[in-house]
Amino acid sequence: MDLKEHIHEIKIGIKLERFPNEEAVKQGIIIRILTALSWNCWDTKIVCPEYSTGSGRVDYALCDTFEKPIVFIEAKKDLEKQNDNSVRQLMEYCFEIGVRMAILTDGKEWRFYLPKEEGSYKDRNFFTLYLLERDDDECSFRLSRYLDYQKTISKETDTKAKEDFKNKSNKKTVEQILPQAWKRLVEDRDEDLINLLAESVSMVCGLKPDNDVIISFLEEKILIANENDLQKTVNRPINKTTVKSTIETTNQEQINAGDAGAHSFDEDFTGKSPFAFVLQGQRFNVKSWQDIYTQFIEHLNNIDNNKIENLPNNPDFISNRNRKFFSDKDSDLKVAKKVTNTIYAEANLSANLIKANIANLLKLFGIDTEEICFYWN
Repeated sequence: MDLKEHIHEIKIGIKLERFPNEEAVKQGIIIRILTALSWNCWDTKIVCPEYSTGSGRVDYALCDTFEKPIVFIEAKKDLEKQNDNSVRQLMEYCFEIGVRMAILTDGKEWRFYLPKEEGSYKDRNFFTLYLLERDDDECSFRLSRYLDYQKTISKETDTKAKEDFKNKSNKKTVEQILPQAWKRLVEDRDEDLINLLAESVSMVCGLKPDNDVIISFLEEKILIANENDLQKTVNRPINKTTVKSTIETTNQEQINAGDAGAHSFDEDFTGKSPFAFVLQGQRFNVKSWQDIYTQFIEHLNNIDNNKIENLPNNPDFISNRNRKFFSDKDSDLKVAKKVTNTIYAEANLSANLIKANIANLLKLFGIDTEEICFYWN
């Protein structure tokens, strides 16, 4: 049986809730995957359980041929419920011994860290693998890329991990700079930008606008960009159609930086406890991600009932393993939540799977992700 086949069976076990605690995760998932990746789990000098660092213990230390730890693996029951202390403690253990890579996992979610890299502990998480949200080939590829025994001993996994860390860091930098670059083009009335817009309009409707029309459009963009800069004091995303209503909502509901600040759609939802979200300038108070999901769908249903009613037949809301996220029969779903008079939504979803479904729903309704933000503790 190869790694991909092991992963396939593990996924089935997760869905059937066969790993109810940390010990079950260790024995039924971690050891099984390590064995499939050619680690000799019967040699406790190579795969060392309950490894003592001096200030604490790590569930597993993967060691080289000189019995030096090179990877730490810490098992948790449910990563979504873990706070930052779990990461901090694991990083401190790595610093004590000089370990090259660290992994936090509850079996279904695998977070990979490079302790020696710069940045916050969160920044050092260069990849997160969600077994149930990735196909077997992708899961096999990622686990082999970062954990295969021979590749780890030869330090090939280090090279690949550092490449992925750099790519993630570069992507984050570009995402931060893009708005500034766009604002600069708009404010400078860049000639190439004006010509490009004019040509694009002409291609769409056959009419080429005067430069004055385009400049007026760009001036509107400048106004929105400036309003966005002002609004950064409360960390709120701004959409040009909802600037006024969003600011009014902020004043009425007293959302401010003291409430922990707004968080964008691009952030990781894992382990967060939400208390509100804002969609198109309207605030919704919530108690959980499932609550966000339900209220979000109900809001969209008020916008266009027909689109929600057709979700059970929409292939974007049926997983690769034919799992339905919406149905007109509650028996089709594991945990059914009634969201309209006739439609049920699957409520047994992780925070990041809820995020993925929200993204697809936003796309379906033509709503930009900048029109939604979240508040959590």
